[in-house]
Amino acid sequence: MIRAAPARPTDSVVVQLIGEHPQLARAELEGIFDVIQGEGLREIAPLTFLGKAPRGSVEEIARRGGLLRCVGAVISQADRAEALPAEKIEVKGTYAVRATVLGNAPEGTSASSVEREVGARMKGGRVDLIAPAHTFRVFVGERAFLTHEVYDRDADDFEERAVKHRPFFQPVSLHPKFARVLVNLTRVHDGQRLLDPFCGTAGILIEAGLVGARPIGIDVEHQAAEGARLNLEHFGILGAAIYEGRARDALQLLGGRVHAVATDPPYGRSATTLKIGTQAILEESAHAIAEVLEPGGRLALCLPDLDLAEPLDRLLTRELSIAQRVHASLTRNYLVYRKADAA
Repeated sequence: MIRAAPARPTDSVVVQLIGEHPQLARAELEGIFDVIQGEGLREIAPLTFLGKAPRGSVEEIARRGGLLRCVGAVISQADRAEALPAEKIEVKGTYAVRATVLGNAPEGTSASSVEREVGARMKGGRVDLIAPAHTFRVFVGERAFLTHEVYDRDADDFEERAVKHRPFFQPVSLHPKFARVLVNLTRVHDGQRLLDPFCGTAGILIEAGLVGARPIGIDVEHQAAEGARLNLEHFGILGAAIYEGRARDALQLLGGRVHAVATDPPYGRSATTLKIGTQAILEESAHAIAEVLEPGGRLALCLPDLDLAEPLDRLLTRELSIAQRVHASLTRNYLVYRKADAA
């Protein structure tokens, strides 16, 4: 007899994205939901999503995200804000009630009035609008959701890891929040090995280490390899492995496969292209990158020109392509590839 697996307890969660690059932010959130095995993710208003996360994993969404604005575990929901919460909520410690009025909220909805109405149903505790121990955020759209906030972007630390704050840096490098996006697009899990075959200053590897992956880097330049080690140690990423060599030799250098690859290959602006150009580097490295990936593993990378992806298109299945205009002379194309499962 086949027994049905018991349903896992889940928590509803509201996630709001920053507006800087909505398409990329949504792709990242979908990747995070895949990792935590969430379900039912749907957009309830522009930049705002509702989904179900396995019990205890709401904080994991917040911990991993690069382009999130705020994350809240749903306490209650209703057709209108005035009905929230259904009964008084007892609070221990200090708290604040915040309201976010979404683009599809009823006309005339006032954030301040929602905050007063919901705040009046809190029992115990003490209001602290400066540094509360608990923040209750109400999202008001076509429906209203009262959430216990677990992440607020105002408290993020991405800027602390920007290029200028690294002991070793090159002037052109992905901002940490976009490096984090690349990591999340690979769907890498805690404890899995992630390789950056053109690791440079280790910006991507730092973000991989912070989400719990095991970072591995390769760089052809001795100075970059040493600088990558220095940066990883500076940000507390211990146990990372950095190899000096060429990406085309990845499998030999590592002695085994990895679960994921995330990289921003050299374009010749400040990182070396070995005087052969980005196209030639990708031509000589594509097979090695595909080979070093475990079956079912993913590669996420940025390229300035989609034509450069042709060697990878011959070897892996492209799942995603999103263009991000950085400035007049640079567009970053975020690409995700998947290696076929083993036969």
